[in-house]
Amino acid sequence: MKLELFTEVQSKLRSFVKKFIDIPINGNLNSKAFQHYHFNCFKALTGTVLQAMVHINYVQLKRNINNISNANAFCLKFDANFKLLEEYDFELIQEDKQKAIIDVIIQELKEKFHKKPNNFYSIMDFECSNRNKQLCTLNGTIFISEKREFIINLFYFRLITNKEESLLNLNFFLKDKSKHKKIYKKLIESDNYYDAKLLELLYANNLTKDEFNDNIYFFFGDCLKRFKQKERFLKSLELLLFSKYSQERILEVYNLQNSPYKLNQFFEQTLKTTNTAIIRYNFS
Repeated sequence: MKLELFTEVQSKLRSFVKKFIDIPINGNLNSKAFQHYHFNCFKALTGTVLQAMVHINYVQLKRNINNISNANAFCLKFDANFKLLEEYDFELIQEDKQKAIIDVIIQELKEKFHKKPNNFYSIMDFECSNRNKQLCTLNGTIFISEKREFIINLFYFRLITNKEESLLNLNFFLKDKSKHKKIYKKLIESDNYYDAKLLELLYANNLTKDEFNDNIYFFFGDCLKRFKQKERFLKSLELLLFSKYSQERILEVYNLQNSPYKLNQFFEQTLKTTNTAIIRYNFS
């Protein structure tokens, strides 16, 4: 997988974790029992989102499934002096990677979080700087307890590659991904987009139709129509996890009847293979 596509995986994982963090805490995160419950919810969320992206081959992720080395959620607890106190599911990660992860977390705690107040709760994420035959990302949450303990839940996703992906391709910047996303978001607002509307937007942004289609494939690994279907599937998954809408209502809102990517099909497959639970996170 190219680094340009992997950045989209990072972005999507982060967006779901941000939704998870934005939900009001319905419990006491200073309680060890609730910390375990919170971690298990986080673990279920990140596992479900990754499975969903593989299921629909989001940014060609399914094509790279045999190169996935790690897809692990874990929890670490540090004291005020950054000494590791507890760990959960961290043993699932290779020992050499464990040391590198702990080092980067401690550095982040010292630089960004050690002066934060008690009961501080936020997102915590990293891009792996070592891209020698690997691409990886860490996304998760950090909570600072009343005892000044740092409780960190992270999802570690790592892909093996056959080369060093040190820098983004220059075209990533020259083609201006943000501009293409703005055009795409305008097109996705309606169920059907027409050439006239697309051409009008492209003309306003000094792009031809061929340039736009080539660039969409460069950034997202798909044609516009297929990428739109995949984005709508992930948006419907987001609503299922974080809203009170029924699957029927979500189907109606996002017009998934004619889409090759369906929520019920996805959960039928994942429930059979991994016993993944459908968790509704928003209880407000």
